[in-house]
Amino acid sequence: MTTVAAVPTGDHAPLAGLNIGDIFEDRLIPATEGVKTRRRVNGRICFIQHQYDQTLAGDRWRLKLVGENPRGTVYFAETVELLDAGDGLTELFRSLNIADYAMKEVRKAQRTVVESERACAPESIGLAGAILEVARDRMLPEQYRRWLAVRAKSIYEKQIPENDPRLLTVLKVLAHTASDAEKVGAFEAVVIMQDAIGDSQQARVGALANLGHWLLNQERHSEAVTFFRRARELTGDDFVASQLAVCLAKQGDFEEAYNLIAEFPDTYFSCVEGEWNESRYDILREEADEQEADEQEDD
Repeated sequence: MTTVAAVPTGDHAPLAGLNIGDIFEDRLIPATEGVKTRRRVNGRICFIQHQYDQTLAGDRWRLKLVGENPRGTVYFAETVELLDAGDGLTELFRSLNIADYAMKEVRKAQRTVVESERACAPESIGLAGAILEVARDRMLPEQYRRWLAVRAKSIYEKQIPENDPRLLTVLKVLAHTASDAEKVGAFEAVVIMQDAIGDSQQARVGALANLGHWLLNQERHSEAVTFFRRARELTGDDFVASQLAVCLAKQGDFEEAYNLIAEFPDTYFSCVEGEWNESRYDILREEADEQEADEQEDD
C-alpha cells in the first residue's frame, strides 16, 4: 500500500527513512541524463524515471520512490504531481489540466508565445497571429490550443473586420477543440463564415462533414442530411457518401441510401455502422426494421 512518508518537506531537510512506495516532495536538478532529486534519498542519488521529458530542473514535484538499482546504490522515483514549475507555468498547467506527458510540448509552445509577446506590441494583430499559429498545432493538447485561440480571437475582434479570414481560422481551432456538447454550434459558426467569405473546397467539405457528423451523433438526422448533401455536392469522397447514406437510412430512405453506396468497394467504413461489406444494404434495412419495431412498442 502506498503511503505518504513522514519526512520533513522543507528544501533543506534530509530525505531519510524512506521505503519503496513512499511519497515525498523535492525540487529537481540536472543529472548526466535527465534530472534527479536535489537531496539524496537515504543517502543515495535518486533519479527520475519514465519522465517523458516533462520534468525540468527547477521543478518541485510530489514523487513516489519506486525502486533501486541491483547494487542498492541508487534509487529511482516517478513523478506524481507537479507542485511548482521551474519555468513559471504551474498555474497554466493546473488551470488547463495538462497531463504530465504533454507538459514538454506545452512548455515549448509557451516559450514561443512568450517570445512573441516580447517582440510584438501588446494586443496587436501581430501578437494575435503568432498566438494563433501556435494554436493550430494539432500535436498540442486541445485545452491549451483552445485557450490560445480564445485569446487570439479576443484580440482580433478589436482589430479586424468580422469577415476577415483570420477569424475563420480562429473559429476552426475553436470547433476542433470544443467539447462534444458544443461541437454542433462551433462547426455551425465555421460553416456560416465559410458561406459568407468563402474557403477552399477541401476546408468546406471538412466543416460540412464535421457538422453533419455531430448532428448525426445527436440523432438530428434530417439536419445532418442537409449538410452531408452539401458536402457531397463538393466531393466524391466515399466517407461523406456513407454518412449521408446512414442518415437517409435512419429516416427510412433505403433506396437512396443503397444507391449511394452500391458502387463502392465491398470493404467500407462508417463511423456509425462499423465495417460495411457485401451485406451493407441488409445492414441498413435491418437497422430500420429494428427502429420501426421499437417505435411500435413505444406506441
